[in-house]
Amino acid sequence: MKSKIFALLFGFMSAVAACAQQMPLTAYFMDKNPLRHTLNPSFTPMEKINVSIPGLSLIKFGVGNNTLTFKDIYQPKMVDGKNTTVLFLHPEWTDGRQQFLDQVKRGLNVGADFNVQLLSFGMRVRPNSYASFAINTRSDVQTYMPKAFFKSVLEGELKGDNTVQKMDFSNLFVGANAYTELAFGYAYDYSEKWTFGAKLKLLLGHGAVKTDFSGVGLTMSKDRWELSGDADLYVSAPGLDVKANEDGTVDDIEFETDGMSAVSGKGFAADLGATYKFSDNITLSASVLDLGGVKYRKNVHSFSKDGDFVFDGLEYDINEDKDFDEYFDKYEDMLSDMYHVNSKSSSFGYRTAPKILIGGEYGIWDNKTTFGLLSKTRFDYSKVSEELMLSANFKPWRVFSMSLSYSLLDGYWSNIGAGMNLSLGAFNWFMVLDQIPLRFAKGESVSVPLRTSHVNFAMGFNIAVRAKEDRRSGRKAAAETTVEVVEQ
Repeated sequence: MKSKIFALLFGFMSAVAACAQQMPLTAYFMDKNPLRHTLNPSFTPMEKINVSIPGLSLIKFGVGNNTLTFKDIYQPKMVDGKNTTVLFLHPEWTDGRQQFLDQVKRGLNVGADFNVQLLSFGMRVRPNSYASFAINTRSDVQTYMPKAFFKSVLEGELKGDNTVQKMDFSNLFVGANAYTELAFGYAYDYSEKWTFGAKLKLLLGHGAVKTDFSGVGLTMSKDRWELSGDADLYVSAPGLDVKANEDGTVDDIEFETDGMSAVSGKGFAADLGATYKFSDNITLSASVLDLGGVKYRKNVHSFSKDGDFVFDGLEYDINEDKDFDEYFDKYEDMLSDMYHVNSKSSSFGYRTAPKILIGGEYGIWDNKTTFGLLSKTRFDYSKVSEELMLSANFKPWRVFSMSLSYSLLDGYWSNIGAGMNLSLGAFNWFMVLDQIPLRFAKGESVSVPLRTSHVNFAMGFNIAVRAKEDRRSGRKAAAETTVEVVEQ
């Protein structure tokens, strides 16, 4: 029965991730992008009115991990005189296991997020104020596996009769959250130098999965493996039906995907931002994003690990007429009895992942070219990640601008990003991509990024309306320029 629980867990995660949060960082210094305020609510668009094209104003997805790339898992080796791509467990890759463990020495953090903006509207309500509203559907998947998890699998063999290994799994975490976000934003130019912004977001949770493995550890010796400690699994999903036996063990689990859009929880989150115009060509800014969470009170089920799991080997009798999988029956029963339905749990919380962004921008040539430096700190459930980005931004005309970025992510300077913005009349189109793959491993029918551990992409179409006086001033400036040229 435990297999059904975890099948449900990973099935839910896959559904959330596949239904491809925040814009790629390269967009932070793209001031002609009408949705740049999603990275800092104090940023205001140049246009007076911005209206989304429903379902097309923002499509964003990201997936990746903190350390592993394709080359850490597969490498070309000579096998039987042929150049073959092999897995790190292949005997021809003699130090493959050790290289893999060296890569995950800080643990493996795998995540995915997805955001589609269903509707948005923004306008300048006063000369020094800008208000916005948006409806987004968002999902976020987080997993963290400590190095001990991989050591227990890859270094299970023990040296010496009295060797005992103890693995700490307390930081092991699996979580997923799918929700709709209603965001109300307001930015205010306090002075010529200071601009402040805030965004209050109502979160309508549709479903979530969260684990708690506090105190869980694995003790490995020559004669037995023992998994001990407390562990809990929380699930909220419409269509989920859990049936328990009289002793509280799981009898059956049924899951239907119909009605997944129903609201099972509610919560709030907030974005805060500030911008300081130090001089005509130097701007400093900072923001705190996604500070909040969702409280799930409906369709909630929780499972608790009440006992320890002990694997003491298999006793195989050649004279017995038994299938091989029957020798695992006692362990399957042990796993099934280890988890119990917690009838007392009626709610659980799932917090969003807060982020802190601090940036600075320096402009030259009347700010038509700028250089930016941005720091991002993200607080996941089990890990704090850091990213530092350098950016060059080219803004020669109103109709076209582009940005190039280079990031230090999880200790590696190997992440190139690019963004482009086009404003053709009232229509605005943008595309941004962080961590662009440059080298690929080619197979028979597919090419896989060789040294890239992340993909972060956003694209959107919006309608942006400038004020009449802005258009008139633009024509007047052009006419004055023409006159000056003639007089010269």
